Amino acid sequence: GVVLRLQEALQDYYTLVDRVPGLLHHLASMDYSAVVSEEDLLTKLNAGLQAVSEDPRLLVRATGPRDSSLRSETGPNEPPAATPEVPMEEDARRALVDSVFQVSVLPGNVGYLRFDRFADTSVLET
Repeated sequence: GVVLRLQEALQDYYTLVDRVPGLLHHLASMDYSAVVSEEDLLTKLNAGLQAVSEDPRLLVRATGPRDSSLRSETGPNEPPAATPEVPMEEDARRALVDSVFQVSVLPGNVGYLRFDRFADTSVLET
């Protein structure tokens, strides 16, 4: 999933290698249950990773699609594509996360976490 890819990027590319074990432990032990939006997730990841690493330059950002052709598939008056329902099965949830998030490392050792969509808060209702 996305956390695994973020962990791999930290292991492979983060320059403060002595801080990587603490960052990996922090990511593995984080509680994501209160995250209800993309902004919440980014805030939680950045605050936690920066606190553990003591590195304010360590940033996780969400960016839009790499090319604008994806946005032009729907016209200006058409509603955006429906947000998929979160499946009940763990394997199906992981597959959904893998299809929605992308983790990359860009030139200059810049981490890139891409969200193609984010589930509506209604999926949190029980």
